[in-house]
Amino acid sequence: MERPMTDPAEPAWPQFSQGRPVAGTGWKQPPGQPGAAVPRPDDPTVVDASLIPAPDPTPVAAEPAASKLCLQCGGEVDTDGYCTQCGAKAPTEREHFEESPAAWVGAVCDRGVKHARNEDALATDADEAMGSRAVLVVCDGVTTSTDSDVAALAAARAARDVLVEGRPEDMGTPASRSAAVSGLFARAAAVANDAVAHHTAAGEKNPAACTFVAALVLDNVVYAGNVGDSRAYWLPDSGDGAILTRDDSMAEDSIASGVPRKQAETAADAHTITRWLGVDAADVVPQVASMHVPGPGWVLVCSDGLWNYASEPSEIGKVVSDAVGTANSWREKSRQAIAQPPATESTVSTPVEIARAMVNWAIAQGGHDNISACLARVGDKPVPAAPVVVDGEIATSKIMPSGASQTDQPSASANGVREPVAATTAYDPITHEPVPATTPLEG
Repeated sequence: MERPMTDPAEPAWPQFSQGRPVAGTGWKQPPGQPGAAVPRPDDPTVVDASLIPAPDPTPVAAEPAASKLCLQCGGEVDTDGYCTQCGAKAPTEREHFEESPAAWVGAVCDRGVKHARNEDALATDADEAMGSRAVLVVCDGVTTSTDSDVAALAAARAARDVLVEGRPEDMGTPASRSAAVSGLFARAAAVANDAVAHHTAAGEKNPAACTFVAALVLDNVVYAGNVGDSRAYWLPDSGDGAILTRDDSMAEDSIASGVPRKQAETAADAHTITRWLGVDAADVVPQVASMHVPGPGWVLVCSDGLWNYASEPSEIGKVVSDAVGTANSWREKSRQAIAQPPATESTVSTPVEIARAMVNWAIAQGGHDNISACLARVGDKPVPAAPVVVDGEIATSKIMPSGASQTDQPSASANGVREPVAATTAYDPITHEPVPATTPLEG
């Protein structure tokens, strides 16, 4: 059977332009198939790149940089990098930098004394409302790896951006919120790991690597996750503090086997990490925990350059307390040096001033490592009443037993026996079970 002859005026094959058939060139819609899609108003516009004019090669004049203040005396640093008052040389922006995304959040990162470069990095973000929502991230570059200073900074900023975009508080149920938080931290660590890999040369014998720790503050709930030995702490104004993360290190493994913390953390291999971010990392999924803040205090995210001098929550809590006093003293001296200080200027130090005092304290201890400290002031807002739990669910008007009150509702104990729960019992915001200071998230 012969094929019918085609009309010589019509091309034998349909013609395409930018991936679409050109009308009148032999294209026929197959039987039973839908017609061409009708463009929608929100469809993206396809632009031919060849039609875009070349950018103007004329360089744009940079805006004048804000004057820097001397870290030694508070004087102004001249363009040559030296203080105009005491003559001290100012550190570069990578050797020492500070962030204060909101009045209740502050962070300081410093090279320290012993290291030639600053391989620590941090990134923060916060809403303006006091104690509402904040993201604190610290990445500590591994000293023996190549370009870890660049990789750590890229990783911290990449993770920060992911955590800022995620909104697990919008999830409607505790189970979905738990999954959203775990997934959000996992994605942040994965994106941070990609950032480290991006700054690692192919075939590098000592590829860039860094730790990762982040805290997400949502009103009176704090979530924390980590890979490596950088930490997150809860440090209340009164009462016992807590380490919200578990180190991935040889020291932590020794502690788990029964070795006292002081002994384990001073061993020769104490700071050998067992997990990290980098192209040679086997596992970058962070361990995530949550805590319902019982009252006013501080969330601290830091590198081992700080906690190595004060590991226990009680010890580092005192460092924060002393730093508050030091920062307040600095502020008062600054006010006294001004003939007429502004009436609106607060006499209370800011979180970034307190973090700066903590970094200076670590430097005074020897500054053997790079130092990072991120602080968020939380818990000053009224704490909502603890949720009532009935058979594993939050009690509402639909499932609340008749005549039940918050003081006589049962909760599941470790052995499955239902026991009365006092109204003052702390509850985990994810599982809604009575919990100690910290509780691992599921997932």
